[in-house]
Amino acid sequence: MSKVIIVGGGIAGLTAGIYAQKYGFESEIFEKNAHAGGECTGWTRNGFHIDNCLHWLTGTDKKSSLYRLWEDVGVLGNGIETVKFDSFYTSHFDGKKAVLWRDKERTRKELRKLGRSDGKVIDEFIKAVTALEKLQLPADKPMDMMSVIEKMKLMMSMSGAFRYVKKYGNMSLKEYVGQFQSPLLKQFFTDYMNGSFNVLSLMLSYATFTSGNGDIPKGGSLAMSRRMEEKYISLGGVVHTNAPVERVNIDGTKATGITLKNGEVIRGDHVICTCDTDVTFGKLLDRKYIPKQLEESYKKLKCHSAFQAAFSVDDECKFIQGTEIFPCREITVGRSVFDRMSVRSYRYEPKFSPVGKAVLQAYFTQNEDDYEYWKELYETDKKAYEDKKRELAEEIILGISAQYQQINGTIEILDVWTPYTYTKWTGAYKGAYMGFLYSPKAHEQKHISGKILDNVYIATQWQQISGGLPCAAVEGKFAVQRIEKVGK
Repeated sequence: MSKVIIVGGGIAGLTAGIYAQKYGFESEIFEKNAHAGGECTGWTRNGFHIDNCLHWLTGTDKKSSLYRLWEDVGVLGNGIETVKFDSFYTSHFDGKKAVLWRDKERTRKELRKLGRSDGKVIDEFIKAVTALEKLQLPADKPMDMMSVIEKMKLMMSMSGAFRYVKKYGNMSLKEYVGQFQSPLLKQFFTDYMNGSFNVLSLMLSYATFTSGNGDIPKGGSLAMSRRMEEKYISLGGVVHTNAPVERVNIDGTKATGITLKNGEVIRGDHVICTCDTDVTFGKLLDRKYIPKQLEESYKKLKCHSAFQAAFSVDDECKFIQGTEIFPCREITVGRSVFDRMSVRSYRYEPKFSPVGKAVLQAYFTQNEDDYEYWKELYETDKKAYEDKKRELAEEIILGISAQYQQINGTIEILDVWTPYTYTKWTGAYKGAYMGFLYSPKAHEQKHISGKILDNVYIATQWQQISGGLPCAAVEGKFAVQRIEKVGK
């Protein structure tokens, strides 16, 4: 029986491990942290649970191939409930508010009332979202392993969406909102994703939500990754935690195994690197092995991350619906200045907080300059780094209290994390938890194959421009399918 060594126990690594066991391989996962799951995790502070990852999970529609993958790995199915939201996000501006509802017709009608001169653009937006609901992430097998007939069927099933992919994939949200007359709608369409993103990123996200393909498994991120780990172990897989890998051992064009940081050598027939590609190429493997297209992406494309803070509230906060974005006093986060604040309520998970209380989480998008600010501050003066996090959290409390005066005086800081936290935690390149920024420049990036050497593969979200959990999971499965294809 061939042995598959998997470096990294995040979603890609756990998925690869599960499929390796299902396909009859022996496998072991080596994870540098104390538990598996990678960025798909959560933690507890003062009796409150903080969910780091899930805002929605693409693939909750039972008709999609991605659902079948999530079912295979223990994320969905088997009686696991999902949380369904009525609204995607809400923007407050100049005493009014705009909402992206799950009900597209309600969204269309309300937005047309708010922007009476913008009816044509709004109708086009809804029409595009409806067409994009058909766009699916292939999860059964990689395109290069599909037959001609399989490719044709896939393309035909999504044909109505391609004109919108072409039209809006190359247009930034900053450019897009220039079509609106209403100041509220200009703000609204750049609130959830800023003007650097392409329009397609927002449309696709909303289409996932409206189609019922973007709900949240009950229990949140930590529960999701734990179910995957339990599934893997139940199939005979082995997870080694606190086991950082120093390098992949190469002999000619093949790997013989890996060397752990403690010097222990683990031999295997195949190696799948599921950690951040910036760690894989340059540490685990020589940089010369990096796929040319990925190297070009590093040079041409930008990344984004976030500064986040979680708070406990002595109130259920029923007046906050999911994610709400509202004006605030100017606040400098990293090197970026904000006059608007995004806050998310987690009251949809009663177990995340004691009865009668709630968890709120504030989010500020950070760019590469912001990342450098946090990295330099941490490496120069750790106390100043911690002080700045606390200072910003206190400012955020003032902003939340001004917007929701009924909870003024009941908010306390639970935790604060920066883009650099993701680098320290998972080795994330420039703190990017979602891969490259989905900008007009990024739109043309093609899928990057996972085979690096004869028996060395990568499986990461960086191989597909949209990034995120679905891409990580799909690539984990694809890597094992490629191994299975060449024989055990």
